Amino acid sequence: MKRKARICTVLFLAAFIAAAMPFSVFAAPAIDYTKSGAVHITMLTPEQNKPIAGLQFDLYFVGTIDSSGYNIMFTPAGDFEYSGVSLSNLSASASKAAAKKLADYAAANGIIGTPKITHSDGKAEFSPLNLGLYLLVPGHLASGSPYINPVPFLVSVPITNIDGTGWDYIVNVYPKLEIKHSDPGTTAPTTENRETTTDHDIPKTNDTSPVWLLAGLGITLTALLGLQLIFLKKTKKKNNNNSDPSNPGI
Repeated sequence: MKRKARICTVLFLAAFIAAAMPFSVFAAPAIDYTKSGAVHITMLTPEQNKPIAGLQFDLYFVGTIDSSGYNIMFTPAGDFEYSGVSLSNLSASASKAAAKKLADYAAANGIIGTPKITHSDGKAEFSPLNLGLYLLVPGHLASGSPYINPVPFLVSVPITNIDGTGWDYIVNVYPKLEIKHSDPGTTAPTTENRETTTDHDIPKTNDTSPVWLLAGLGITLTALLGLQLIFLKKTKKKNNNNSDPSNPGI
């Protein structure tokens, strides 16, 4: 009974390792730098998802992207090489702050971006693009619009896919509008904050935790499996010796 339990344990560990290994292999995909990328913008109203036409977006190349597995590095480049804006540790809040600083830097230094205007379907496309980090600065909505202009934001080309097993080189972006409204008893307008979203987030910089965690788990489980197999071999040998009539035993 105990022997069967040990065999089940070994089989379980083997299955667990087999399941974990593909994730450790695909957790660190390599970027294909021979490819070009694209940014597809879709601009919709927040209430009814109706397309917004005629809104200009200016695109700026702000940094290169380098990867070693999940260790992503963005480096300021081009017209923004000496902007002084840090592109490391880009959490959601840090990304928003960096985008504002970069947009202010572009405006102060007369840096011209590449403009695109949304069509009747609310879409605009920037393609082909070199791989890297981009700043998108929305233009101004029509006078009398019930919305406040979306804020500048950063987009990585490429971004990790939904499973984290590869890269998407065509990045779909959905800028969200802030709705103007007034609270009862006040005259000052307030806003409903809506963040710009992409298919997936900008890859985290300087983050290797998934790779090391899975690697450590794989090594630990492999060691346990080896110990179990050695123990079973010794037990089998001992049982064979005990069952042999010619063996006087100890």
